[in-house]
Amino acid sequence: MMTLLLTMAAIPCNSHWPASDGVRSPQNVMIWAIQSSVDDTLELQSDEGDERIIVFRAVEGRTMTRSGQTWQAFTTDEAIESGCYRNRNFGDETCIGDSIDDEAPIDPVLEATVSVPTYGSPGNTGDDFFGEDIAPMIRGCSGGGDGNGNLTVRVGADESGPLIALITVKANGSTLREEAVFLDGETNVRLNVGDHDKLTVEARLVDRAGQIGDLASVEVLAPAGGCSHSPIGLVLLFGLAGLRRRQRLSRPSV
Repeated sequence: MMTLLLTMAAIPCNSHWPASDGVRSPQNVMIWAIQSSVDDTLELQSDEGDERIIVFRAVEGRTMTRSGQTWQAFTTDEAIESGCYRNRNFGDETCIGDSIDDEAPIDPVLEATVSVPTYGSPGNTGDDFFGEDIAPMIRGCSGGGDGNGNLTVRVGADESGPLIALITVKANGSTLREEAVFLDGETNVRLNVGDHDKLTVEARLVDRAGQIGDLASVEVLAPAGGCSHSPIGLVLLFGLAGLRRRQRLSRPSV
């Protein structure tokens, strides 16, 4: 268990984005933070000795959902000079480069596959082992999504650097899920979307300046067949059937 806890401690997990990953953000950076962990402002304090404080304010109506948590966007009208700043809300550093990003990302690489939902006792997805509180945290640290689910989305970017993928899943024109995923290159995310014959999966990329790129969309058809049962669910089902049969055989005749 100690090894497990040490491994979890090494997982790069932050309450804000962009994180301190060695990549300098543009001077017009937009910072995202878990809504429940901050108020209406974020503060960056210069590490250059002048102790200047730059205040970021929440952008009204600019939120996203990631692994069940709401993230809020923050921006500032103040000029940010190149250098590293201490995030007074979270204690780590945010480093800013000497350029302004005014070019939105292109549309992402997008693929999706859907399987028939599994009913009965679930397989080992990690939730039973880690617990209901820890498992979502691990999924959130590793990118986003549900950890298990019948829809698998592969999303990637042709450009380098940290990005956010905003994924929307629709059925018959109605939105089923909206999920934000942190990525640097390519990632797979699994989502629970229920049983549907046809799904539309859409994705856009958001860069560190908060600019939203072009839309990518794919249509996904569910495989033929009815509902599926997990192996444990089938074992329980056969066990119950055998028990009822033994009860009928052992029942005294009148």
